Amino acid sequence: MVDGTYGRLGAHKQRVKMLRSKKEVQRKKADYSGVYGKENGIALEETDPEVMESIKAEIQERKKIERTKRWIAISVGVVGGLLFGYWLFTSI
Repeated sequence: MVDGTYGRLGAHKQRVKMLRSKKEVQRKKADYSGVYGKENGIALEETDPEVMESIKAEIQERKKIERTKRWIAISVGVVGGLLFGYWLFTSI
């Protein structure tokens, strides 16, 4: 393990060196294929362009709806805050 003849600083350096060597071995062994490895079957085939266009249109429509909802929520919050501030300052 750690040789005590080097003193505290030398022992610390030796421990750090050992830790780095262990981490390096782990990095070399790592398999980064993850969830999308070849055995999980990523679809590499071409899809029909018509299907892709319909999917894109659907995604764009959903994004538009979400954007509209977000702006409505922000607008209601701002108007509500202004009305609350007006009520607060006029009631004093």
